[in-house]
Amino acid sequence: MQHGKCAFCESDFDHVSAGDVEHFRPKGRVRQTAGSPPERPGYFWLAYSWDNLFFSCRICNQQFKRELFPLRDPERRARGPDDDIAAEEPLLIDPCRDDPALHLTFHNEAIVGLTERGRMTIEVLGLDRDALEEKRLREFKYLARVREMLDRLPANDSLAAEIRADLARAAEDSAEYAAMARALLAARPLPEPG
Repeated sequence: MQHGKCAFCESDFDHVSAGDVEHFRPKGRVRQTAGSPPERPGYFWLAYSWDNLFFSCRICNQQFKRELFPLRDPERRARGPDDDIAAEEPLLIDPCRDDPALHLTFHNEAIVGLTERGRMTIEVLGLDRDALEEKRLREFKYLARVREMLDRLPANDSLAAEIRADLARAAEDSAEYAAMARALLAARPLPEPG
């Protein structure tokens, strides 16, 4: 379902790490902010719920998110299986339920929050960390160069068709940093063959 990519930063990690099973709503204890004391219980009743499990990289999960799960109103936090989690208003984007493009975009390789949830997701998961931006920058530069080559070719050229297909593949769900590629292509849509 996640194409061997982290659910949050979209990095391919199968070749360097086994990855983590991330509990979107932390199971044991939870924090509203990085500096706040941990609250118990966490969302223990969701520990084995598929809707609460994501495949993530260790950096997003263990170094950044950990047990953070900020809500717009922490007083509405569900404390047990009889509480209604639908009444919560999480400040993190759920990558399976929410459309990240409504909350996040890219200016070149730099991720930008469009909404409060987008900005909080960037902060909590460290999606603007230097190493990640460097990796996205390399991909962005490559895609921008390929796009420039496409612009120099006649639209009906056979090489232009191959380049359009390559750029379209960069925006597919299975591609590393597909959200950034989609933002690049949305800013300058691909010309149709003429």
